[in-house]
Amino acid sequence: MRRRSNRSCTYAVALDSKAGNGEVQELANYLSSLHLAECEVLVLDDCGVAAFDDRDRILRWVAQHVAVLPHQRFSDGSVDVLQAATELAATDKLIIASTDARYTAADVRSICELLDRHEVVEPEEYVDPLPWWGGFDAGRILLHRGVDQTAHVRSTFALRRTSFRPLRGFDERPVGNCARRLLMQGAEVHEAHNVFVRREPRPFGAWLRERPREASADLATPMKSALFLAAVPLLAVLAVIGGTEMAGGYAGVMAFASIMLAVRGRAGAGKFFPMRACLFAPLWICERSLSLYWALFDRLRIMTSASDVAVGSLKSEGGARSAKRGLSA
Repeated sequence: MRRRSNRSCTYAVALDSKAGNGEVQELANYLSSLHLAECEVLVLDDCGVAAFDDRDRILRWVAQHVAVLPHQRFSDGSVDVLQAATELAATDKLIIASTDARYTAADVRSICELLDRHEVVEPEEYVDPLPWWGGFDAGRILLHRGVDQTAHVRSTFALRRTSFRPLRGFDERPVGNCARRLLMQGAEVHEAHNVFVRREPRPFGAWLRERPREASADLATPMKSALFLAAVPLLAVLAVIGGTEMAGGYAGVMAFASIMLAVRGRAGAGKFFPMRACLFAPLWICERSLSLYWALFDRLRIMTSASDVAVGSLKSEGGARSAKRGLSA
């Protein structure tokens, strides 16, 4: 029987196994502030037993700290946060966030009110403070706003637990945007354009590790992936064919168009995005193009390793059968 809670909602966050003690302590400090919003706090931890015990000494005072179970993972071993959170939450309303999301009590109340009328709610987000690598994320957000498109990578969303209706087969694969996953299951998704949730810029090392994973989310949209994959090679081809002038002209047009789209996306959100964030839009396009190649290389490496293991297993079985036939003879 599912336990019940008198809390307004459950705030669930998945903790990366590679997170350092400093990151865990910083997360605990933030989670301690959520008692003002009357949230049940749930931390899903993807780490080994020894690391879990060390983290539990920090997190048990501010959250329900639980280890991720085998059935709460995708086929590639990554954590299915949506599955785990809906199983463990004691409330009907859930907020699922990454470790860099920073809700205020007012943000939580706004989301809970919206969940009274909608099955799934996606708030807007912004990055503050804004180091140079955080500027890439700000540029990405503004570009998607500029073309009226929802980003595949969001740091947070909220749902009513009844809106999660898993689909066999489809839900065995990780997807970039969990709210889009719920939409595919038939849930009603509301984009809360008047609620802005702050994101802390991640440490540079953590941000760099996320590049191929976030780029992989774009592979779900082939046309978008093709445009990003073609950006850098096309620049190189133009440089060979027409020289630096033609390549520079192409780069200039792309940079100008992306900055104008980012400026358009900043309309209505100038309070949260400084004007300099628009200048990161063309830089993010270059980064995403290179990260897509990085993601494809990782996939190829994993497939090659799996193929080598399978071939080795077949050879071992063949050798065992030959030895058995030799003994029989």
